[in-house]
Amino acid sequence: MTKSKGQRILLAVVIVAAGLAVVVLRGGPGQTSGQGAGAGQVRMAVDATVIPSDMPSAQPEFPAEAQPGTPPEPPAQTPAPEAAAPAPSEAPTTAPPASKVSAPKVSAPKASAPEAPAPGGTITAASLESTAGDFVLTLAGDRPLGSVAHLTLASPPRLVLDLAGSWTLKAPNVLREESGPVRHVVIGAHPDKLRFVVHLREDSVLDRLGEPTTARQGNTLRVTVPIARQQ
Repeated sequence: MTKSKGQRILLAVVIVAAGLAVVVLRGGPGQTSGQGAGAGQVRMAVDATVIPSDMPSAQPEFPAEAQPGTPPEPPAQTPAPEAAAPAPSEAPTTAPPASKVSAPKVSAPKASAPEAPAPGGTITAASLESTAGDFVLTLAGDRPLGSVAHLTLASPPRLVLDLAGSWTLKAPNVLREESGPVRHVVIGAHPDKLRFVVHLREDSVLDRLGEPTTARQGNTLRVTVPIARQQ
């Protein structure tokens, strides 16, 4: 059965009136006695949008220095201890200046003038000629010949002639005579001279030998030894 609009309004008014009556009988909304609500009283639910809750927040609290989004403060730097200043070193004591002693002057040895090297070369020819009054030794070389020194030796009797210089002999080293005062001449090469040993036939000839003389012509040298007559 369809209810009319007026009936519905009337029903709503009745329900509201009944609700108000109940509230009045229970002492009004939100009112409590000073000693607490009785056993038969019913508490109204608390509206969180009207009365703020006194419960602790569910979000964890962070210390101020570690709140999200805030950079942590740098730790305070402890100032480094100042380096201890080095102890002042004592001023070195200066020794009194030693007395100056002059060293003796040593003069450097004077270099002697170098000696001129003795001539040298090659003897290409040597010959011997003797007579009753003398004998002649003729030498030819590849360059001019130098000075000649002489000495005499006894037992057996000999005359020694030395040609200064380093000479190489390219001629016979023995010159022989079949007769006359000279028996033979032996030629020997030495580092600093070319030696001619004249062997005499008789001891008496040695005592009659005179001073040798030399004559040069180009690369030829003639050594003449005079022999005195026997008395």
